[in-house]
Amino acid sequence: ANNDRVAARIDPELSRWQLRCPKEAFGQALRVLLENGIEASQAPVELHARLRERDLVISVLDQGSGMTEAVLARVFEPFFTTKPTGKGMGLGLYLARNVVLSMRGTLVLRSVPGSGTVAEVELPAERVRQARNASSTLPELARETLVTLTQR
Repeated sequence: ANNDRVAARIDPELSRWQLRCPKEAFGQALRVLLENGIEASQAPVELHARLRERDLVISVLDQGSGMTEAVLARVFEPFFTTKPTGKGMGLGLYLARNVVLSMRGTLVLRSVPGSGTVAEVELPAERVRQARNASSTLPELARETLVTLTQR
């Protein structure tokens, strides 16, 4: 599940699990995190997915210029953007966070200027269940998301 700008590391254990979620909305939230990382970084962005206890943790790591505490404090505000005019409306992270919150999860960004950014989504165990078929597993959702990234 890689394209040339994203290195995906998905715990093989996750191929037995599926995510109970609004698939389109969650896929879009994941795309926002990946696209922000790709725009911020020349190096490939890393996508990690694993279980912590029974909760699902998805991390997107970039090696961009990072964000100051002042910017980090505002990133989830609607219409806040650090992108040039015409490049974004400032709704991506706001909407991504709302999708994650609607699933009773958390979206946290950690960043240090000069050291890149980590976006971490944690979803509660109630959102993860044994997969009934391969098409609905977490690795498949990640693969579909990466395919849509390359089609833009």
